[in-house]
Parts: sequence; C-alpha cells; structure tokens
Amino acid sequence: MNAQNQAFIKKVNTALVLRSFWLNPENTRTNIASELGLDKSTIVLIINRLLKKGIIKETEKTHSTPLGGRKAQQLALVNNYAAVLGLEIQPAYYKYVVLNLKGEILLKGTEKCHYSDNFTDLITNIITEMDNPLSKLNIPLLGISIGTPGWIDTNRFKILNSHLFHLDYYDFAKEILPQFDIPILIENDANCCAWGELLLFPNKRLKHFIYILGEFHEEKQIEGQCLIGIGMGIVADGAVYYGENYSAGEFKSVFWSNERISQFGMDDQMILDVKKNPQILHQIIEELLLNLSPITAIFNPEQIFIGGDLKEFQSEIKEILNGKFKDRFIGLSQNASKIIPSTLDEHDVAVGAAAMFLEKLFAVPQLNENPFQAAMNWDPIFQNIHTIKKTGKKSFSLLQKTC
Repeated sequence: MNAQNQAFIKKVNTALVLRSFWLNPENTRTNIASELGLDKSTIVLIINRLLKKGIIKETEKTHSTPLGGRKAQQLALVNNYAAVLGLEIQPAYYKYVVLNLKGEILLKGTEKCHYSDNFTDLITNIITEMDNPLSKLNIPLLGISIGTPGWIDTNRFKILNSHLFHLDYYDFAKEILPQFDIPILIENDANCCAWGELLLFPNKRLKHFIYILGEFHEEKQIEGQCLIGIGMGIVADGAVYYGENYSAGEFKSVFWSNERISQFGMDDQMILDVKKNPQILHQIIEELLLNLSPITAIFNPEQIFIGGDLKEFQSEIKEILNGKFKDRFIGLSQNASKIIPSTLDEHDVAVGAAAMFLEKLFAVPQLNENPFQAAMNWDPIFQNIHTIKKTGKKSFSLLQKTC
C-alpha cells in the first residue's frame, strides 16, 4: 500500500470517529471500534490523537457489568472546541447565528445593511462587521456558511441568478474566498432551512420532506409595499435534493407569466399590498397550495414545513387545507397535521446555513469524489485552531488575509 493510500485511509478513519462522536454525544473506544468495524488498536491511536488535539475529552467511567471487569472510559466531543458562523444575507438586513459543534446556539442577532449593487463589498463588509460579536466569544471560529436568495450552485460556489441582488453568474469562489483564510460556504436560503430541520432535529428521523420559505421583501419605491418570495428546500432520502442544475425548489406558479415581477399569476400591483390586505394574502396562499398539490402527490413527502414570514399565517393555511383543499393533498390530507410550522425560529436561514457547515465538517471522505463536493480536511482545521489558541485571538480578524 503506497503512502497516498495510507494517508487517505487515515483521513477516512479519523472522519469516521469524529462523525461517530458528533452523532453520539458520549461513547467508548470499544463501542466505536464495534460500530465502525475497525481494530481497537486503530481506534486507540485515533482517540489519543483527538484527545491531544482537544476536540474530545474523557468523562466518567461506565458502570461495571454484573460479572465484574474493568470499567470503560467514557469519551465525549468537546462541544465548545470551536464554533461555526451562519449568515442570512438580504439586501436590507442580515441575520447571524453562531453554533458550537453540538449545534447549540451561542449567539444570534439581526443587523441592517444597505445593498448598492456591489455584492462583493456587501459580503466582505458583513463578515468584517462580525469580528466584534465573535471576539466576545471565547471559542475559535471554524468557518462561515452563508444563506441567501437565488439559484445557487453550492458545490462550485456560483450564484447563477439572484433577482433580489440583480446577479447573473456571480463567481463567489473568485470574488470572496481568496480574501479569507477560513472555509466559507454559500447556499440557497430555503435549502439552508431544509438542512436545519434535517440536522438539528435528528430525533424526527424524517427522510423525505419539503421546506417552504416565504418571506416579504420590501419594495424601495413605495414605503409599506412589498413582494412575497417563495423558495422550497426539498429533502429526499435524508439529503437536500438539488436537481440536475441546482434549480430544484426554485418556485414559479403555474399561473405565472413573463410580465410578472412576482412568482405568482396575480397582478403585481395587488401583491404589493399583501402585508396590508389579508384577502390578497389569502389568495396567495391558495395559489401556493394549488401549486403544491401535484408536487406532494408525486413526491409523497412525510411532512411539509412552513417557515419564514409565512409561518405566522399557519391558521390561514390550515383553514384552506381543511376546507376547499381538503382532498387535494394525497397522504397529507385529513386535518393537514403534516403541514406544520417550522421548528426553526426567526433565524431559520442562518441556523440552517451553520448546520449545513457542520454536516460538511463531519462528512466522511469518499474515493474519487468531486473536489468541489469533498469533505473537509481536519488537518488544516486543527492547525488553524492551534494557531488561534496559541495567539489568544478568538476573533475572525486573525483569519482575514492582509495581502
């Protein structure tokens, strides 16, 4: 076996052990060896290295068996070993969430921003502004994940189209990644929410669901008027489904036509009053559900989550579903109990973005995998954390390139 193969196997085994700790809060060397089908000697070497790096720790010993014998040493992931920053970025504001390795929220907030048609400056300024709140946490930052509206090629870091930001084929990898010495991911906002529901609430064990993100977007021209944007995150077989060209979940009503600014078939001028006129909102929800009906009949999801600003209107949704649309949703009909509000709070996109980063962080490398989709390499991560802790700097500024 050559050195390259040995290095890959070592990388895979380390990732397997770390993922085991991520999925199981506490474990023992023997249980991990049995679970992963690896020699205990291999597990011991990996565990000793991870103990030295500080990402796992020894806890209390297990109870001995009725037959006696040596008590096993319990081990656990050090949840606050490092943190992940999730961002939701909109033209008028951004929301942020900091998660530890367990997915617990350490910090969250909302700030105003101003978009002046320079997306690179917007992203760079927001990340730089985060230096202040991050510096107050006594935890090193592992990476950043950004959720934003648009048609996004997540693996190649391209924004193929974003109506809100007036972007076509924006090369995030070229414009943003070289500026910072830290992993940064970008994802569609609705897909972020789907990742959040999938990863932060594993006890649900849902493998097939749809997340509908509905958000009001203020129009600059007339105060008080807005459009409503709809995005869908689709989870199939336990993973977010992107489709052939990453456009899965990009919603346009079957009643839509080219002259419409919105995603619906209704007159744009009517939709602009959606926040002020309950009847218009009711019509929009009806049109959305009409479009959703054939999708659920074909896909047959276990659940549909309603998030974003639409989450506030669950009573209207239930009224329509239990009334004239009662028989339209095959497998989700009766009392519409499976079309429910999102488990995530108002920071749903930011939380989901950070959760997606954790999934990629604890993914297991695969042979011949696409370099854009490759699991993260823990060796440079350990080195970055060591550097941060050695210098005593916990803020993001350490990781921003000065050249």
